[in-house]
Amino acid sequence: MRDLVALSTLPAIWNGQNPEGIARSLAEVLFDTLLVDFVYIRLRGLVGEEVIEVVRTRIGSDPDNVEAVKASLKSILSLEGANTPATIPDPFGDGILHLAITRFGIAGDLGVLITGSQNNEYPTERDRLLLGVGANQTTMVVQRLRAEERLREQGERLRELADRLSEADRRKDEFLATLAHELRNPLAPIRTGLEVMKLAKDDPATIEEIRCTMERQTNQLVMLVDDLLDVSRISKGKLELRKCRVKLADVVQSAVEASRPFIVEFNHELTVAIPEQPIFLDADPNRLAQVLSNLLNNSTKYTPEGGRIRLSSEQQGSDVVISVEDNGLGIPSTMLERIFEMFAQIDRPHEKGYTGLGIGLSLVKSLVEMHAGRIEVYSEGTGKGSVFSVRLPILHEPSGEDCAPSHSDGSPQKTTNKRKVLVVDDNKAAATMLSMVVRMLGNDVRKAHDGKEGIEVAEEFMPDVILMDIGMPKMNGYDAARHIRRQPWSNGMMLVALTGWGQEEDKIKTKDAGFDHHLVKPAEPAAIQNLLNNFTKERAR
Repeated sequence: MRDLVALSTLPAIWNGQNPEGIARSLAEVLFDTLLVDFVYIRLRGLVGEEVIEVVRTRIGSDPDNVEAVKASLKSILSLEGANTPATIPDPFGDGILHLAITRFGIAGDLGVLITGSQNNEYPTERDRLLLGVGANQTTMVVQRLRAEERLREQGERLRELADRLSEADRRKDEFLATLAHELRNPLAPIRTGLEVMKLAKDDPATIEEIRCTMERQTNQLVMLVDDLLDVSRISKGKLELRKCRVKLADVVQSAVEASRPFIVEFNHELTVAIPEQPIFLDADPNRLAQVLSNLLNNSTKYTPEGGRIRLSSEQQGSDVVISVEDNGLGIPSTMLERIFEMFAQIDRPHEKGYTGLGIGLSLVKSLVEMHAGRIEVYSEGTGKGSVFSVRLPILHEPSGEDCAPSHSDGSPQKTTNKRKVLVVDDNKAAATMLSMVVRMLGNDVRKAHDGKEGIEVAEEFMPDVILMDIGMPKMNGYDAARHIRRQPWSNGMMLVALTGWGQEEDKIKTKDAGFDHHLVKPAEPAAIQNLLNNFTKERAR
């Protein structure tokens, strides 16, 4: 009875001990209580697949004796069931040892307790009772410890998740605040320009200067929105490259043309140095030009006025390395590894306008990697400029015709071929402005502000071309286009979707609905003029 009470009080003694300490304590108590030749305990630890082994023998616990016991028990450890008696050769001398096998947990899921004795009567009922009590007490305590460890790990994971959510929420708030700032920057001169235009009615030079400024600021807004949409497409795996054989010089020229107004505005000096020998790439020319333009704009923005920017390229083996270098604000060493992360922000002086959304470089990195390339950044630190280097594989066996980045001069010319054009858009201001542009290009224009009205006006007006929004009340653009295509009077009409939705699946939807073309708002007047001219040529054929 005294031994039974001693085993029953073990949990109090084990308070604060880990599974290994518990196993060693149990082995000592059983060894002294049962007068056995060895005690072997294999017990699961607190974490994962951790296993603890403890061996106590009658001739000591040096490593050789421990290994001798383990070797003799190899076949026994696979036995199923609890309290299964068995025998093994005595690992310490002649004769045999009688075993008692007791398992921890449910069906041994926590481990096994094996004791051995030279006594032919072993294990007796008393022995089995004491072993059972010891195993049950051990199971109870270890299961409690494992449950506490799981709760602790879950608590840590929850704290980590809460920290990540808090950081994501902080980044979101910072992103929205910065987005508002970035939107206000170009909107402010646009709004001011409108007021100045009211005052400068008869001053063509002033009007032209204001127009140029407003055009630059509008382009910045468009680039900002385009970057946001591209990041969304890449994150969803929906951005596809249209690769072809492209000359590096053409891509560089397109990127410089896109960024030059921004560079001139900041009074920077731009130097371009590329090899005279043509270098060809297998690339999407527009996306690659976007990469270089974004890097140029990044250098422009984070270089104090009157700085120096250099765009250069050189062939290195089977690759070409394109570098954009500036003498701007530089990058702290702690940010070099994070600069390409989404929404990564460097602590800049906001009052000087050195802010950004933290998406441009992330977008650049994704586009470069989609071209089987890589991008690196180097900076000696704050105030010491930076160098962004893009490495791309060269197309060594170019064949076929070259393709080049698409661009528009943004200056459509008035045509003598007058067409009938219907503009359908629920945004009345947008419909009015677009109608004015199309009319000034020399066309006869009507307007409608929802799908149903668009169908009615189209049947009466019989336009050559319909420029139609998609998301509208009463009837959306898809349904309106399908209805129009079913009418005999629509033969020969060109339907153009003019919408803010510009992903690939959106273009597929408009095509399936019966649209001939898909333009993303805000569409360049030159792009609209090009469609109208193509309509004339198609009709002539």
